[in-house]
Amino acid sequence: MRNWAHWDKDRTRVDLIQDDTLKKYITEIQSYQIPEICRQLEDFRTKRVLGMTPGELELRELESYRTNDRYILQSKEKQLAERLLGKLDDMQ
Repeated sequence: MRNWAHWDKDRTRVDLIQDDTLKKYITEIQSYQIPEICRQLEDFRTKRVLGMTPGELELRELESYRTNDRYILQSKEKQLAERLLGKLDDMQ
């Protein structure tokens, strides 16, 4: 007879799940998430056009920044995201 407590642990270990089963789960999750992400992006774009985006000045500054160094760009994006999250927290 199988120890059920051990079975519960096993089923949460991704490395024990077959690849086709994982692919099926990922595809199913994506099919639910992609429309929501698209809706949120469209909402953001609409608000940005209307000037309702917090940190608009910072976003424009980041967009105008040019570099070939991906690390520097990612670092600037991260700094901006942290500042904007702080502003959003203050607003709420």
